[in-house]
Amino acid sequence: MTALDVRPAGLIADFRAVAGRLPTGVTVVAVRTADITHATTVNSFTTVSLEPPLVLFCVRRSSRTATLLPVAGAFAVTVLPAGSGAVSTAFADPSRPPGLGDTGWTPGPGTGSPVLDCGLAYFDCTLETVHVAGDHDVCVGQVRAFDAMGTGAPLVFAGGMYRELSKSVPPRTSYR
Repeated sequence: MTALDVRPAGLIADFRAVAGRLPTGVTVVAVRTADITHATTVNSFTTVSLEPPLVLFCVRRSSRTATLLPVAGAFAVTVLPAGSGAVSTAFADPSRPPGLGDTGWTPGPGTGSPVLDCGLAYFDCTLETVHVAGDHDVCVGQVRAFDAMGTGAPLVFAGGMYRELSKSVPPRTSYR
């Protein structure tokens, strides 16, 4: 076992390899300011609270997304469906220019933040707080609108690869 207060050169790679054994869902977080629309792939998305409805994700502090979030004050999270690894890979590229390229999107009904048309579900949120955590920011948002957008299985990432679940998510019947 490696002591965490000693950081050998391979510790980051080892940590990533061990953490990669935990499968995560794959989402795209998108923000829109008066001048810029931008999105990034995030696999750290999770729900936090039901009352009020809160979600969180983590983003590298040096990223364009981290810079734009406080300016925008809102964001949308699109849950990617199985088979959309190319979308995830495109938005994961830190050298990607601002914008959504040719990826279709619709303004979320809660804040107007971009919801990708190719999604399985979305959460449209206002930014509540940002917590500094190492080289990342933990961003907490209050959900203003949400919905299922389709059926099928979500895109999953584990062991450095995109994976697909063998079962689909049941179709939406009613949430209220």
